[in-house]
Amino acid sequence: MVQQRLPAVNGDDGVWGDILNQFLETEHYNTGADNAANGGHKTITLRPGTVAANTAPIKLASGPLMTTPETGAIEFLDDKLYFTQTTSAVRKVIAAYDDASGDEGDIYYRNSSGTFLRLPIGAAGEVLQVTSNKPDWGGVPAAGTDGLVQYSKSSVMGSTANFTYDEAHSRVTIGESPAVLPNNPLALVGDVDNYLQVNLQNKNTGGNVSADYIITANNGDDTQNYADFGLNGSGYNNTTWEAVGPNDGYLEVDGGNLVIGSMTPSKKVKFFIAGTNHESHPADIVAEISSSGINLPAGKKYYVNGAELIAGGSSTASNIGTSGVGVFKNKVGLDFKFKKLVADSAKITITDNTVDDTVGINLGTVALADLTTDSTHRLVTDAQLTVIGNTSNTNTGDQVADGTTITGAGTVGSPFVASAQSDQSLKTTDSPSFANLSLTGLSTSQLVIDSNSVKTAIQEIDANTQCYTGGVVISPSFADNGNGSVTLGSGTYNLYNNSSGTGVIKQYVISGNTFTLTDNSENYIYANYNSGTPILSVTTSINTLTHTNTQTLYTIYREGTDLLILDWDHAANALPNRNNRRNIVTNRFAVQTAPILSEVATRTVYSYQRYRLVWGYQPSTQHVYFGD
Repeated sequence: MVQQRLPAVNGDDGVWGDILNQFLETEHYNTGADNAANGGHKTITLRPGTVAANTAPIKLASGPLMTTPETGAIEFLDDKLYFTQTTSAVRKVIAAYDDASGDEGDIYYRNSSGTFLRLPIGAAGEVLQVTSNKPDWGGVPAAGTDGLVQYSKSSVMGSTANFTYDEAHSRVTIGESPAVLPNNPLALVGDVDNYLQVNLQNKNTGGNVSADYIITANNGDDTQNYADFGLNGSGYNNTTWEAVGPNDGYLEVDGGNLVIGSMTPSKKVKFFIAGTNHESHPADIVAEISSSGINLPAGKKYYVNGAELIAGGSSTASNIGTSGVGVFKNKVGLDFKFKKLVADSAKITITDNTVDDTVGINLGTVALADLTTDSTHRLVTDAQLTVIGNTSNTNTGDQVADGTTITGAGTVGSPFVASAQSDQSLKTTDSPSFANLSLTGLSTSQLVIDSNSVKTAIQEIDANTQCYTGGVVISPSFADNGNGSVTLGSGTYNLYNNSSGTGVIKQYVISGNTFTLTDNSENYIYANYNSGTPILSVTTSINTLTHTNTQTLYTIYREGTDLLILDWDHAANALPNRNNRRNIVTNRFAVQTAPILSEVATRTVYSYQRYRLVWGYQPSTQHVYFGD
């Protein structure tokens, strides 16, 4: 290995050059070829100096500065060390100070000759100030009279009489000659021909943001016994305090009453709402409170639980109707006066029920003669109550006397009809049995006994039972929701109450619903009698559909969000006529045939066919025969 040293004189034969090259290349750059970059220092390692003279690691001799500064140059002239920076090749002086003396906290400043001078640290309480263009430590200079708040402006301490602090009363005053009230820790005053503002703004945009002025009682804090005047931020959405919303202002109190009033008897408390957005001077007064009460200006209204009470007038009551005797007499001030109810007959008793707050009227035992002597206005007249068809079945229209109750458990011959005009009533008391009863041709205004079973009351024919065909009467609205479901609205349907289709068809209005259909299947939406509570239902089994107590509306095949829809039409509307029309359209002409056998001569059987042409439901009058 080549040794790290200079070559030995008269020695190191054969390796003298290698040793020298290694020694030089330790701190000098060598590319191995003829190159201007060779010979420069690539790294410099300085050995430490000693205490002996002339052993400093680096020693610069003072000399003149170059006429043109060169980037990266280090120069020394007299008492200054220079370094030229890269940017604009500006020569800079390296600051240096005398380290032979001084103390902690000393500062240095540039003197007139461009060198550093030490300024010793000042005494406690002193401030740094300027004296004769030099930094100096000294006492705080007075910037104003006692009580003025001092501040620095352009590095100069100052004060103003418009901003003062009274230490004796712990009082701050702001403004020109503010009026200081007793027990007044903060006094603000301004002199402008416009509104004077004291602004509190919270710039956060979160959901709980507000800006509040809080006043607390001696036993209060921001959670109890306080008054709060505040304003919510634009992003306010706190769901636990929903009385206010974004940009709402509020005035509230905790622990006591909220009192709003005027201390001057002749003045009012006014409430207004601006007529336009950001109106500068709202004049739309909604209500006024004065010592005499609450007043609503013309055109304004009171609302109590949503009911309107119109302002500007006095409330009253009146008797309505075109005949009869009214119970309201008049109104005096706030007193509504009503007449009393008096029983003008010994048959009538009027009772004041103070427990239930009701007035009872009892007729007692009253005969027809007590009510009226006019036979044309009795409760049930001869002409109004009739039994048609008695036990003798003479159908003579025998009449039941006025007020008679049909009694007994005997059998009345067929037919039997009990009817009453208008809204008159008829009842049975002993559950009579009416045999072989058959009722036809009755109007819906008649009261009838409608079964041959035991009855204890007379029933009215329901107009809804006069239906002839089951099915859809009025189709519901239909909406494809685009997600494999459909929504149907309300519709009208005729339904039997049983699957066999016996009895009377009735008509029902059924509310709509939303149905999620089974994918890749046929879905049947149908009206369902549902044991007397009709609903719309859906099924994938066609066996569910009876077409009696169920009536189909739609067949829908679902494939994802695509729906193939078949409407079953309105079977309840003129079904026989529409079926006949369908037969005419699809099978207008048909042939009616029947085989005929006959005997010809002796023991000879002859057979032939007879044909008749039929179109619609009209057959031809002629036959054509074929035989052998």
